[in-house]
Amino acid sequence: MTEKQAKKQMKAQLKELVAQSQAAVADGSADQKLVNNAQRMQKIVKSLAKAEVLSDLSKGQQQTFAKSSLRVQKACERAGYPLPDDNVTARTAAGISST
Repeated sequence: MTEKQAKKQMKAQLKELVAQSQAAVADGSADQKLVNNAQRMQKIVKSLAKAEVLSDLSKGQQQTFAKSSLRVQKACERAGYPLPDDNVTARTAAGISST
């Protein structure tokens, strides 16, 4: 997979994450913070210019993305939807701790 393909896939996944988080808030299984963090992640990725790839995110953007991602993970766990094992493994490999 190329970096451009990874960026495209990430954008699609974040779009779905935002939609699912909005549905979870609407049905009462999650709070608004889940949507806020999902939208923050989406905004960071959307801020990249067309020619830029995920590795072009600034260190600050990477840290904000990681923090929001961890918050989304914890919100999903509280709602009874823990991340799949392969997602947890990928997060660990990327240096995003689950604590």
